[in-house]
Amino acid sequence: MSLAMVLMLSASITGRAAPDDGDITFVIEDDHVVLLTDDMSVAISTLFPAAAVKETDALDNSSYGFVFSSILGYNESDVYGLVLDEVPYHASMEHATWTAETPVVVDEGDGTSTAYVSMHSLVDMNKRIAFEDGNPDPGTPGIEIIEGWAAVTVDFIISSSNFSSTFDGAIDEGLYPVNGSTELKFDITIDMNIPIDADHLALDIGLMMMDFGNFTPTAMDEQYIFEGFQSDEVSISDPYENETTEDDELIMHSFQHRDKLKQLFAFNDTDESSFFSWASGCMAHNLTAGDTFEDLLTYYRTDGEALKVYISAPITPETAQITHDPSLGVFTASRGGIIELPDGSIIGSSAMSTALGILVGAVVAGGTGVAVAIRRSASQDQSETVVLEKNRYYRGK
Repeated sequence: MSLAMVLMLSASITGRAAPDDGDITFVIEDDHVVLLTDDMSVAISTLFPAAAVKETDALDNSSYGFVFSSILGYNESDVYGLVLDEVPYHASMEHATWTAETPVVVDEGDGTSTAYVSMHSLVDMNKRIAFEDGNPDPGTPGIEIIEGWAAVTVDFIISSSNFSSTFDGAIDEGLYPVNGSTELKFDITIDMNIPIDADHLALDIGLMMMDFGNFTPTAMDEQYIFEGFQSDEVSISDPYENETTEDDELIMHSFQHRDKLKQLFAFNDTDESSFFSWASGCMAHNLTAGDTFEDLLTYYRTDGEALKVYISAPITPETAQITHDPSLGVFTASRGGIIELPDGSIIGSSAMSTALGILVGAVVAGGTGVAVAIRRSASQDQSETVVLEKNRYYRGK
């Protein structure tokens, strides 16, 4: 069914009543989709990759969100690593043309549901070069456009029950658990058509509080910070500060990954209300070596409006595909996610029974072959294995 047809069918929908227990419903607006679970409202832009989450019964439009704004190609082998002013390759996600697929909600048959929303675009890459001939200002950067550089797909997944994905090659740390009803997982897959002269690709993701469905920094006077749970500290970042030196050089921090696959920044306004997570490794397909699991680097800084997170994967001219696994969630008073911190303490507004879920950050050895997900029922402690192929979950394989 086309998106236009769904828009017509949804035109008569009024209000956004909370779904029945275990159900996921959706409403299509002019430029975004709204998904409703028992505990969380999710807005997903259909114009560019961005999403916002808030508790279903929140009293206002204040929400926690991200914008996936660009992909940066650079050489980590250079002395200073990722230096934004000197990045030679830049592919804008916000200015690309995106196709958003019709949302699909699958009844799992056990009182739970899973919703899928996918969007994709064929994006160009801008290469910064210094023209010596024919340039009115020789030696200054020019731009070469690499048309059709890569196909980028963003697959959003939310389930009313807890599930996990694990990846072949992620030894001892291959589990990425996702909280049911309170966490939105989004897989970012980059299929590269044309190699570039860089040894790393970084996702440029901005985290910020938003007005729900607006996908820009909130216009409200929101006072909040970000807490980064790193291996050596809990860092504090103020999104309203533009981190620069006295010489106006951009300050970049290196995030020290924990010894868990799942990493974490928490939004903190009055308490830890929401979180952004990502895997410290990614799946990569190499034309000669096949599928591999690659360790990532993460950088971050604040720019006066948002916390900018740069998740960086190694590439070679033989790299054909990369898949990242971030997520965005809320801690709710009724249910609450659980986050295991480096010091062994737990944050989150309530504790889920271990029979109902898995601690975020728990370590489970990965299996072999393709990635798999283990779904646990909210009503009973039974595991079901489903296979993840091309960012889709299939049952009974």
